Amino acid sequence: ETFKFWLADKMNSGTKLAHGQHGGGAYFILKELFWETFEFEISNKYFNWGTRKNNLNPINIGNYLLDTKNENKNINSQKFLVVFSTSDLFKRSALIWDYYHYMTDGADQTQTFFDNINFSSVNELNLRLHPQDRHRRELQYSNFIKFKNNKINKVNYKSRFDKLVKKHSLIIFTYLSTEFFKMMALNKPCLVLINKKNIDNLFNAVAKKDFEKLIDIGILHTNGLSLANKLNLISNNVENWWNNKEIIKAKDEFCKNYSNPHFNIDTFINELKILK
Repeated sequence: ETFKFWLADKMNSGTKLAHGQHGGGAYFILKELFWETFEFEISNKYFNWGTRKNNLNPINIGNYLLDTKNENKNINSQKFLVVFSTSDLFKRSALIWDYYHYMTDGADQTQTFFDNINFSSVNELNLRLHPQDRHRRELQYSNFIKFKNNKINKVNYKSRFDKLVKKHSLIIFTYLSTEFFKMMALNKPCLVLINKKNIDNLFNAVAKKDFEKLIDIGILHTNGLSLANKLNLISNNVENWWNNKEIIKAKDEFCKNYSNPHFNIDTFINELKILK
C-alpha cells in the first residue's frame, strides 16, 4: 500500500503514469468493469493486449505477460488439467447483490461437467484449485462440487501453473481466467466454461460476437454437459482437434482482438518517449 501513496504523491507533483491491463478475463469484454474505468482515468498512457478498444482508446502492444518459453509443445497424453475459479465478491459489480446464485449456478454446471466425463478415455484428470479459494470460508468454490471419481486428483495450489501446463495436453477452465488468454496466445489446447447468463447479461455487444465464434468451434461452452461431451469427443487426440484449420483461424482472430502473442516493444518504447 505504501507504493500507492508514493505514486499519488508523485502524480500530484506532475509525474506522468503509464499503466496497462494486468489480466484478461474482463478487460474490453464486460459492459461495466470498475477497475478498467479507474485505471484509464488515472493514466496518461494505457497499454492493452489486443486490438479491442473502448472509448478511452488504449494502445495495443500485445500481451506482455507471456513467457514465450512456454509455447505449446505437443504432449501426446490423456492427462488433462482443470482450473477452478474462486469466489470474489466484488470482482463483478453487476453481480454483487446476487452473488450466491452466481456461485451456485457456475458450480452446478461444473458438477454436470464432472458427472458426464467418460473416464475410460481419460488417463488422469488433475484439478488445480484457485490459490485464493482457501481464504473464502463458506464461499469456497470447491465446497460446492462433489468429486465422485478416483481419477480426479487435486494438485497442490502452490504448484506453479506454468509447470503444470507442460505436463498436460489440455487445460480446462471453469471460468474466464487470465490464464485462458495466455494459453490461447501460446497456442496451448484449452477449453473454457462460461455460464450463458453471464455472457448474455454482462458482456458487451462486440465481445458477445467474438465469444460466440469460440462457441461455434467448440472451445467455449456455456453448460457442463456440452463441455463434457467435447472432452469425451477429443480426449483421444487433442492435437488433431486443436490444429484444425477452422479452429486455427478462429484462434488467431481471437488472439488479435484480446491477447496478441507478439509484444511490440518498439511501440511501447516510442510511446513512453512521447509521454516523457
